[in-house]
Amino acid sequence: MLVDVSAHRDRLLAVRAGALGWDDVAAWAAELRADLDAAARATALPAEPDRAAVADFLVRTRRAGAADDLRR
Repeated sequence: MLVDVSAHRDRLLAVRAGALGWDDVAAWAAELRADLDAAARATALPAEPDRAAVADFLVRTRRAGAADDLRR
């Protein structure tokens, strides 16, 4: 999974370079965790994936791809 962290690029590079102290890094991590927790509470996503719907989608997609291959 790719996660776009470009909005935090400069700050992440500063952490990597050791330009931020541990207290600053820990405080930033706490802020990010709070943001993540708030997003999780507000999400419309279900707690568990609909595995049957995912399996059905994959089967249909693979069949369609196989049918396209046969037509070529």
